[in-house]
Amino acid sequence: NGILTFTDESHRFNNDNALINNGYIYTLFGDNIKKIDQNTGQLDVTFGNNGELSISNQNTGKLLFIHDDNFYMTRIGNEQSPANTLFRVNFDGELVTSFGDNGFVTIYTAINFNALDNFNSNIVFDNSQYIYANIDNSNENYSQIKKYDIDGNIVTGFGENGIANLDNNSRFSSLQIFDNKIYLSGIDTSGNIPNLILIRRLINGAPDLSFNNSGLYIENGNDYYEFTESLNILSNGKIIAAGEFFNQDFRKIFIVQYQDNSLSIANFDNKPKIYITNPTTGKLEI
Repeated sequence: NGILTFTDESHRFNNDNALINNGYIYTLFGDNIKKIDQNTGQLDVTFGNNGELSISNQNTGKLLFIHDDNFYMTRIGNEQSPANTLFRVNFDGELVTSFGDNGFVTIYTAINFNALDNFNSNIVFDNSQYIYANIDNSNENYSQIKKYDIDGNIVTGFGENGIANLDNNSRFSSLQIFDNKIYLSGIDTSGNIPNLILIRRLINGAPDLSFNNSGLYIENGNDYYEFTESLNILSNGKIIAAGEFFNQDFRKIFIVQYQDNSLSIANFDNKPKIYITNPTTGKLEI
C-alpha cells in the first residue's frame, strides 16, 4: 500500500545506500545489491541472481555514483580482509571484470579491522575519465589522494607513483574536481581547536600555489570546533562549504562562501554570448 520493505534485517541506511536510475532503485545492504522497479516496488529478476547481486566477504559499503552505464560502489571489508575496495558493476548485475583486479580496486588496506573505525574515503571522476580517491585515517594518522585510469590502473605520473600525500593533521570529508583542479575540504587538527581547511591541488597532484599562495587555506581564530561535510565550487569562482560548528554552549550548522580569485574567471564570464533572433528570418547567427 505504497510502502516497500527493503529488508527485515538490521542495517544502517542513508543516501549513500541507494541510487535511482532510469526507473529503477538500486539499494545496498551489507553485501547485497537489489534492483527494484520504481513504479511497482518489485525486484527486477534480470539483474544479478533474481534481482540481487551479492559480493561475498564484505561488510558495509556505499553506492557512489553511476557513470557510463556502470555504477561504482565502495566496500569496507571484514576482520579477515580489512580493506576499502572500489567495485564496478554493470546494469545487468555483473562485475566488470576488466576493471582493476577482476572487477575491483583495493584503494586502502588497514593494519586491522579496528583501524577502519576512523577511516574516510571520497571518490570522484574528472572529465578525462580519471578516478580520484581521497583516503584518510586518523587512527593511522595519514591522508592521501590516489589517481586511477578508467580501467582501475594506478596513474604513476600523479604525485609519487600515483599517490599524493596530504597533511597528516587534516581529515577530509569532501573531494571535488573543477576546472582541472582538485579541491578538498575538511578539518585541520594541528591547533588546539579543529578548524575548517580547504586545499587545492593541480591535476598532477602537486599543491596549487596560486591558491592562497600555498595551496591551502585554514579558517583561523575561531573559538569553536568547525567541521566541513560538503563542498561545491561554482563557475563564478565562489566556493561553498557546509558543515557543523560548536563549543560547550552551542551546536549549529553553517554554510560559508569564499571567493577564489585565482580561478580563471574569464573562462566563465567572458565567453562569447549566444544571441538568437526570434523569429528567425531564415538565417541563424551564433
